[in-house]
Amino acid sequence: MMNKASVLLLLLCTAVTGCVTESSVTDKTAAGQREVGPHEAARTRLSLALSYIQNGDMTQAKFNLMKAEELDPDSAEVANAFAFFYQRVGENELAEKAYRKAIRLDSNNADSYNNFGAFLCQTGKYAEAEKLLLDAVKKPGYIRVAESYENLGLCAIEEKDLDKATGYFNSALKHSPVNSSVLYDLTLVTYAQSQFDQAFMWYSKLAKTGQSSSAVALLRYLIAHQRQDEVERQQAQKFLLSAYPNSPEAVILLAGNLQEAAPEKLRQEVLLRQPTSVPALDASSAPKIKVVKRKTVAETPVIKPEPQPTIRQELAAETTADIATTTAKSAEATPLMRPTEHIVRSGETLYSIASANRLTVSELQRLNQLTSDDPIQPGQILILSDEAAAKAVKQYTVAEGDTLFSIAYRFNMGVERLCQLNQLSPTDAIAPGTVLILQDPNE
Repeated sequence: MMNKASVLLLLLCTAVTGCVTESSVTDKTAAGQREVGPHEAARTRLSLALSYIQNGDMTQAKFNLMKAEELDPDSAEVANAFAFFYQRVGENELAEKAYRKAIRLDSNNADSYNNFGAFLCQTGKYAEAEKLLLDAVKKPGYIRVAESYENLGLCAIEEKDLDKATGYFNSALKHSPVNSSVLYDLTLVTYAQSQFDQAFMWYSKLAKTGQSSSAVALLRYLIAHQRQDEVERQQAQKFLLSAYPNSPEAVILLAGNLQEAAPEKLRQEVLLRQPTSVPALDASSAPKIKVVKRKTVAETPVIKPEPQPTIRQELAAETTADIATTTAKSAEATPLMRPTEHIVRSGETLYSIASANRLTVSELQRLNQLTSDDPIQPGQILILSDEAAAKAVKQYTVAEGDTLFSIAYRFNMGVERLCQLNQLSPTDAIAPGTVLILQDPNE
């Protein structure tokens, strides 16, 4: 997760190549030619070495680093670059030794503190890493404070201390208010803390920056799922599958394995570290993404969970009575919900889905306006109850051979209306698996 060290060293590389030197005229130097001193020559070698590291040529990188060290053995920049080199090739002991040398040579070089702190966090030395990163932000004249605060937040995530991480990310945001990386971090952390409305707020700020990725798109989908926002979820699904169809995140969504998504894994890890737990749901009614406990997802459909109590509320409830008693009372007071929808997985059929949810195939077809000839696609959402069907926005998952004209004809609507609802033009190609909205959510 820690990637700021490489960024800073690339900035160092740019600084090296952009250095301005003065020309002098001596008896051995022709007029107009520069006399290059050992320090400047070392920086040139350093620049070359960092470029080779970036391109993956570690042999040439080490050769130029050694030449730089010969020319300027007391350079903190060279020691810092050597540390980064050793880190990249997996020589952690040598990397740590080089980082300590860099700080010993120049105790005011904030980049060395930042990079060493990031490195120690990756190796699990969180306390020393935090101290070094905090030292970096205190150095006079240091301009990349936001990056160091973000590293502090990422290190806190590694420790699973999300409250601390949130504080550091907020500090980073004060120094860089529209930093898309930090906005993503805050979206992730609040989702992992099951603060779904807060996560949506941070995602909305992130979306305004115009920056996106498959990871952002999947996190958007997960937030919408937890907030039970059907329109937002459908839009997130459509965007992820159309913009990043071959991404690992799209594969996770199409396979219905949302519990394998990195944000959800982090959330489950956080929940498992809580001092109390909630009884496992019956396998036949377990939601795809659960709010309170990790559980291996079997071939079961997805439900929309009822609004969950906060973790603080659950902890308070557990302390008022014996856990077993509380569990029994909760089971009596809250009947198990039947699933209301299902995300199709690879290899499933209408018969297998209907059987698993105590429906007939004809009932499943009626609820989803399907015929016997209609194929179902992995990732397609199927309605499982009349109540859900009444609330759901009508949609259609594009099958092989479909066109906008054939879909509009099939559902007795104009092509212009279909394009308007999905922000398409009549000439746009549509890929199998794309989810099209067939009804205005406000109608």
